[in-house]
Amino acid sequence: MPSLEFDRYLGTLALPQISLSGQKKISAGIVAIVGLGGTGGIAAELFARAGVGGLVIIDDDTISLTNIQRQIEYVETDIGKGKAETLKKRISAINHNVNVEAINERITGENAYIMGNPSMIFDGTDNFSARSVINKYAVKNSIPWIMTAANETFGTVKAIVPHETSCTACLGYPDSGNEGIGCAQAGILPSAPVAIGTLAFSLGLKILMGEKVDGDIVYIDTWDYSLERIRTRINPKCKVCGIP
Repeated sequence: MPSLEFDRYLGTLALPQISLSGQKKISAGIVAIVGLGGTGGIAAELFARAGVGGLVIIDDDTISLTNIQRQIEYVETDIGKGKAETLKKRISAINHNVNVEAINERITGENAYIMGNPSMIFDGTDNFSARSVINKYAVKNSIPWIMTAANETFGTVKAIVPHETSCTACLGYPDSGNEGIGCAQAGILPSAPVAIGTLAFSLGLKILMGEKVDGDIVYIDTWDYSLERIRTRINPKCKVCGIP
């Protein structure tokens, strides 16, 4: 690692949980991020700052004024622009060493292949349909992934490591539909998606470094400072990851 880049990562290199060996694994990792809103956008930026080798960022949405309240990677002059290309430019300005592929598409069962074969998939979507596609694709290709969700003042994080932890289908998550009332209607505290995104990012670093993670759901409420861990188990009869 050149001296300049050594300086860039001094903060993480000094951590005993990461050190040089962990940083090398992070820098060799490729992360596909589906959904570049509140959780996915901040995670993309943090992965870039941490020095992952590559990012595949996927979203067909454009930036609106309502996004600025909670999606801290965008600013007013970005309104009307595509999220994927805008975030790619921001990431390149943060860390030019990270190879970024921006894909302006909405993930579906027909185009799931655009996620490629990354080290990990990060879910920053807001609907069950996309998560179902990610889950099936990840399990089929043995790719670990992280599910995130945020609304009002709270959010959840869960890691899915195929055949080692429960997947979303194990827990009865539906194959289609939205998650009920959206952020604009139900309201959302700006800190909620940021807290969820940063927590999920840390979990993602563990996966990139090859550390064992559990499949528990972590629930956080950023208004009343509460945190709850919900234990989950693999369903052996799961239609996605269960034993044939």
